[in-house]
Amino acid sequence: MRSADRFAAPLRNTRGAIAGALVVAAVLLSGCAGFPFFSTSAEAPAAEPAPVPASPLPATPAPAPAPEPAPAPAAAPAPAPVVEAPAPPPEPPLPPIDATTRAAFDEAVRMLRAGRLPEAERALKALAARQPELAGVHANLGLVYRRSGRFEESAAALQEAVKLSPKQAAYHAQLGISWRALGRFDHARKAYETAIELDPTHAGALINLAILNDLYLGEPARAVELYTRGAALLPAEAATINKWLAELKNRKADPKLAGSAPAAAPAPAATGTPPRKEKE
Repeated sequence: MRSADRFAAPLRNTRGAIAGALVVAAVLLSGCAGFPFFSTSAEAPAAEPAPVPASPLPATPAPAPAPEPAPAPAAAPAPAPVVEAPAPPPEPPLPPIDATTRAAFDEAVRMLRAGRLPEAERALKALAARQPELAGVHANLGLVYRRSGRFEESAAALQEAVKLSPKQAAYHAQLGISWRALGRFDHARKAYETAIELDPTHAGALINLAILNDLYLGEPARAVELYTRGAALLPAEAATINKWLAELKNRKADPKLAGSAPAAAPAPAATGTPPRKEKE
């Protein structure tokens, strides 16, 4: 072997060893041997691609879950029972009136209007004995008794009429007149006020209550109000009632009148003023 070849062979072996070492180092750095790969460049990693659907066909919708049963509503508390005030008892039905009774009643009323008081009293008493439930018979007996000056009997008969027919304003108004004649002013006021409650347009009750407040109870303000209401309902008598009003406004109430119990209304002090007269 030439000397040059002897020196070239070891050199070639050394170069081969170095080349093999470089290949191993390149493999380790590439991460192919299982190590994570880290880029040494300054570039940011590429953005991940958008996800692709797993299948190009529309997915079969999953069956909707069965609706859960709605919870049963809580039972509402039972309403408290409503206790209503008892209604007033209705008036008893009017009894049947035959033609004979009607004719006898009409005749008794004609006697009363004519001033034939004893005859009217007998006729009405006979009717009351035959049909005691007829309130009108007792009411007219009350008028007969009062016109005869028998005020206690008058009040008793009219109370019976009110008991049988409590919704008749006229009976209460007539009872008020008899109570006033007896000097029972509080009873008279209650009777008149009941009549007005039942019938606010009952002119007789309005005027009579005005006279009671004017001459007996010493309440002029209340009397003025009642006179005014009564005058509006009685245009034919408005002139007389207005004179009472003018006299009342110019006169001070006399407190002594409230304590007295005259059978008839006293005449007003002013001259030329018509005397107060209750309306039957």
